[in-house]
Amino acid sequence: MGDTARDIWSAELGGLLSARSAAAALGVEERALRAAACSGKVVELVDSAGVHVYPGFQFQHGWPSEALVEAWRLIARASNPWSAAAWAATPDDALGGRRPADCARGADAVRMLKIARQDAARLAA
Repeated sequence: MGDTARDIWSAELGGLLSARSAAAALGVEERALRAAACSGKVVELVDSAGVHVYPGFQFQHGWPSEALVEAWRLIARASNPWSAAAWAATPDDALGGRRPADCARGADAVRMLKIARQDAARLAA
């Protein structure tokens, strides 16, 4: 991924954190972050150079919520991981103009997941 494309994606996704930066943001070692990524507890993307990066939008309140990761996974299966990350970071009229990432906790999470399921179904059709 070229620097310009990476900069655009980074701006869109609240920053693209390296494993070191994401681990530091969570207060864990990099291997704990990788284990969390492998077990589906964090959103991890792989750029065109094979580098693992972590969208910053998911770390607003420490560890990402299960609802956010589940919504990302639904959209990623129907499209691709990068588009799913963009979905999570883009304001949605169905969520009152808020980003899915901002609606991933509490009562809003149920609505956000419902919208993720609907959007994933449309993408898969």
